[in-house]
Amino acid sequence: MTAERARILVIEDDPVIAFTIAAALGDEGYDAHLVEGLAAARREIARNSHAAVVLDLDLPDGAGELLLRDLARYDSPPAAVIVSAQDYAPRVASRWAVPYVMKPFDLDAVVAAVRVACEARLVPRAANPSVL
Repeated sequence: MTAERARILVIEDDPVIAFTIAAALGDEGYDAHLVEGLAAARREIARNSHAAVVLDLDLPDGAGELLLRDLARYDSPPAAVIVSAQDYAPRVASRWAVPYVMKPFDLDAVVAAVRVACEARLVPRAANPSVL
């Protein structure tokens, strides 16, 4: 019997960055799936369960932070990791209590952040109605 690999959704509109992150996550034993924008991410999350999302904040069809708001409404949301070049990324990460890695990034830092986020997701957390 083989263990199921944790499914990670990479939401990134730059294909080089998306494939680089997905390949690194795959090398670490994750099952990475790629989408380019907010609408595609919402569809994918509605269809499939994910242990975590790796989220760019500046997407072609909307702000990545909107997805964090959506996820906060789920009973058991996937963990989230922000990977962004936006100077407001630390503020967004703090508001939603998620880790972030600034672009340009160290790939090991992204993988480590995903690992920690997935592990933290296994610990029950109280809902924070102030961010909804």
